[in-house]
Amino acid sequence: MTWLAPLTGFLGAVIGASLAGLVAWRTNSSRMAADIQARWDAALLDRSTEFVSAARSLRHHAEQYLRSADQDARRVKLDEAQEQLRALSEELRLVGSRRVQVAARRVVHHAYAVRVQGEEGGIRARRTIRARRRYID
Repeated sequence: MTWLAPLTGFLGAVIGASLAGLVAWRTNSSRMAADIQARWDAALLDRSTEFVSAARSLRHHAEQYLRSADQDARRVKLDEAQEQLRALSEELRLVGSRRVQVAARRVVHHAYAVRVQGEEGGIRARRTIRARRRYID
């Protein structure tokens, strides 16, 4: 019976240490999951900001294309903006959810349509140019 008290104390210490280790492990794993989520959210925010900036740049260059004195330089800027938009779209596919990926694809598709309208001149742009020419003549 002299060994029963030390054995009980030892088992109590093992159980206490096991419970403390389990609590520490759960806390660390939830903290790591939160850190990983925060990193992904920050990456998504950064990529989304750059993506929107590239889309706005492409739209600006497309709107200014017909009014530009140097259309070749404007076309180079359009090419660069569209290339950046496509690359950022692929980066968003890596960090974004399915909804983000679908939205990015739609923006890229729409940006191409905006570019074509800017280069060829939509109905409104053609009417404006004709009206200006009539006014100048």
